[in-house]
Amino acid sequence: MADRRRHVGARLLPGVVLTVLALSAPPAVAVDAAGPRGNYMLQCMGCHLLDGSGMAGKVPDMRGIIGKFQYVEGGREFLGRVPGVAQAPIDDAKLTDVLNWTVRNFADPADRARFKPYTVDEVARLRRQPLTDITNTRARLVEKLPAGQ
Repeated sequence: MADRRRHVGARLLPGVVLTVLALSAPPAVAVDAAGPRGNYMLQCMGCHLLDGSGMAGKVPDMRGIIGKFQYVEGGREFLGRVPGVAQAPIDDAKLTDVLNWTVRNFADPADRARFKPYTVDEVARLRRQPLTDITNTRARLVEKLPAGQ
């Protein structure tokens, strides 16, 4: 009886190992097929959360403010140079899609209407110069936002 169980276990073990490996593999194809939202989830959601609300005192809330950066000098560039954006391990085209998706999904409707989408060339240029002082740069830009923005 013990020999039979050992024989059955030996036949099942390769299948179990393959199943465990398949389930633990990263879903690269599925996430890539999900487009910018899927890439946002992989690259940005860890800090900014699914709804863009961030983490109070640590990661800024993007909701309602991300679209306002287009109104101040250096604001548009700031969004493409934030280290999490600039150093994301995805190509320029996918990063451009994520950045445009993020603005379109977290900006106020009026800001969305005025938003000029980023181009791949623009994002490629911006990400080559990641910011080193994010907190102070962001604070200076926020101070420049027009009243009521």
